[in-house]
Amino acid sequence: MAHVKITVWLPDELLQRLDCVAASRRVPRSAVVALALKRYFDRDASLLELIDSALDSLTDDDRTEDAIRADATSNRTLQRLRSERW
Repeated sequence: MAHVKITVWLPDELLQRLDCVAASRRVPRSAVVALALKRYFDRDASLLELIDSALDSLTDDDRTEDAIRADATSNRTLQRLRSERW
């Protein structure tokens, strides 16, 4: 597998935790980050499979009601984000 060098900005707290884990295991930071990302993506894939199977069991009426609620929630979130100072 090819390796690519990237730059990632982390909050100080995360960097300190990353350094502690890397030091305790005597591995480079990149190894800890790669393992954490792999586990995250593996877990995420499992969650997506569960979500897909749950969605497959929904009726068309359920999907329409859920879509309306999700759209309303998205609109509220977007309005809140627009009002925050970045």
